[in-house]
Amino acid sequence: MESSNLKIDYPEGKLSEFEELMKEYKLDEASDTFFDRLGTVSVALIGLLAAFAWDHVAKELFMTFFPKTSSLGMHVLYAITLTLLVVVVSLNLPSVRHYMKFKKAIKEMGKKKEEGGSK
Repeated sequence: MESSNLKIDYPEGKLSEFEELMKEYKLDEASDTFFDRLGTVSVALIGLLAAFAWDHVAKELFMTFFPKTSSLGMHVLYAITLTLLVVVVSLNLPSVRHYMKFKKAIKEMGKKKEEGGSK
């Protein structure tokens, strides 16, 4: 990742006391790490907000298909349904990942064959 630190132009060989302290304590590197982590936390926060929005949509859909369920019963049935969905998705993700790696390997083998045959 590229450094996004603000650089101040000083006459050659002269640094401000602030920049000297930054270099001495390696804080210029720390600011890059801070902004990297800030970006990661920001993306996680946006993902959490999206999850809350989809949770509301899922509840409304659930209420549409099961309108006569009591409030507690609806919450229990909703929790079980979402848990089962998460389990199914979690169990299938490694298979999808393996399939994508396999597909990529086959594609690379085909490219190598074409390169070998064209010589």
